[in-house]
Amino acid sequence: MAQHRRREAHEPARLSPSPPIRPPPEGITVRSPSVRPVEDIATSSPAQAHFSPAEFARRRHAVQDAMAARGVDCLLITRLEDQYWLCGFDSGAASVFHVLFFTVDGQLLHLSRSADLSNIAYTSQCRNVLVFDDAHGSSKGEAIKDVLASLGMAGRVVGVETDSVGMSLALHHELQAALTGWCRTTDTSALVRDIRRVKSQEELAYLRRAGEILHQASASAIDVVKPGAFEGDIMAAFQQTVFSSDGEAFAGFPLGAGPRALLVRPVAGRGHVGESDQVLFEPGVAYRHYCATTMFSVLTGPSVDPRHLAMHAACVDALARVQEMIRPGNTFGDLYEVHRATFAEHGFEDAALKACGYSMGAVWETTWMEPPMIAAGVPLVLQEQMAVFTHMILLDRRTGLSMVLGETVEVTANGPAPITAVPRELIIR
Repeated sequence: MAQHRRREAHEPARLSPSPPIRPPPEGITVRSPSVRPVEDIATSSPAQAHFSPAEFARRRHAVQDAMAARGVDCLLITRLEDQYWLCGFDSGAASVFHVLFFTVDGQLLHLSRSADLSNIAYTSQCRNVLVFDDAHGSSKGEAIKDVLASLGMAGRVVGVETDSVGMSLALHHELQAALTGWCRTTDTSALVRDIRRVKSQEELAYLRRAGEILHQASASAIDVVKPGAFEGDIMAAFQQTVFSSDGEAFAGFPLGAGPRALLVRPVAGRGHVGESDQVLFEPGVAYRHYCATTMFSVLTGPSVDPRHLAMHAACVDALARVQEMIRPGNTFGDLYEVHRATFAEHGFEDAALKACGYSMGAVWETTWMEPPMIAAGVPLVLQEQMAVFTHMILLDRRTGLSMVLGETVEVTANGPAPITAVPRELIIR
């Protein structure tokens, strides 16, 4: 019971769900035979709300302001992260057909499939729901057009998230065929994402909780590392702590020993840790979908390669210098240049990657990365209350050695505030 109460203390808002957005009294009239309204959701309220009513209202108003500034009358939101942020809709089906309509005057409407209706009823602040018929021959493009027509969007400007897992190329072609000449479309892939990049205090509380769980889970995993240990058992120790702490785990993250310690992308199959070995970790944990991550290397005895010591010293120096630059007004490109120059100074520029991090937030598998990457010339300006992960990665494929170090921080006027932390001393087991 005490553990349950502790988890609740990390909820920014254990309140009644925020006032749901319901259909207009006159209802929605859609001519398409493949679309019908879902009336039982319209008259109910969501059982789950991870954010306060004021938080959801602030987000909607910010998006409306951005739409008005760009002259956009309606958004077709197909990125699940944006839907979750705007109305709380939570589903694991990031790649299936689902559209959230949001008009500049504040109307919200779901067009979804029958499989997601229970998730909408349980989580979404938007109670204005239409269901799409999956029958063969039903046109998603025409269904979207009919919904837009019911919202009065003929001849208006409609924003489309083209850079989205939920907007496949086939769906985009179908949509363009339906809308060309009927309304104007514009790419609004970055509109909601750019607003989401700066976090509220409620969001930062979730990121900090994710960081706490990550610290505990990493300690559980490191305890299992020794010569002969199976990588699957190391991962299992990590994930058990995550789930026991009410976190959300990513199905796979980079964890590998020996030659697999040069892989910064997970692959199928698991190996074993050897003597005088290297183990790469890039673990991530989400809490209410807000993800925090780290990177670190663990070495095993009885002997340690002196080249590993030099690589570790370079990573510690590079992370410190990059973090000194994490202040409002500096750019992602500025951070990368410090990363590049520091590794060059240590003689490891050839082993360094061409990017050294990205921003963090509420994300869905298969990635926790929010674009853009921290890379040469990237002009994105750091702002207070952004969450940024910077990683110092050395992968020397000539020698077969690797070394990594990385942390997630909040951007503040006084410098980076840690969300996750890794030791600066080399971990040797």
